[in-house]
Amino acid sequence: NEPGAEDMEYRTLDMDLEGFWAMVFIQVEDVQGLFKEVDQLREDGWKLPKKKKTTPQKQLRRPTTVAKKKTPTSSADNERRRKLMEAKRQARLRLEQGNADGGLIIM
Repeated sequence: NEPGAEDMEYRTLDMDLEGFWAMVFIQVEDVQGLFKEVDQLREDGWKLPKKKKTTPQKQLRRPTTVAKKKTPTSSADNERRRKLMEAKRQARLRLEQGNADGGLIIM
């Protein structure tokens, strides 16, 4: 329907009917399958089929990640790490002092 046409009747389109019949056909197939099961039970003398023993499914193992070998850190690496930590500490102190003085620091 078009907007503003509340009092008009709905037009049924071909696609609407096609969808309707597709849904009906699914239900008909389901009922036919149920009748096949009933016919099979009748042929077997109304004896319910034995349930198959279900074996528990094995849980899939997640692939393990390969740990990287730790390389020995050199004294140069340690020195760079120490300088970086010190620079961060100094920047934090300057930021705190700038805020205490009312100044504005943008990083």
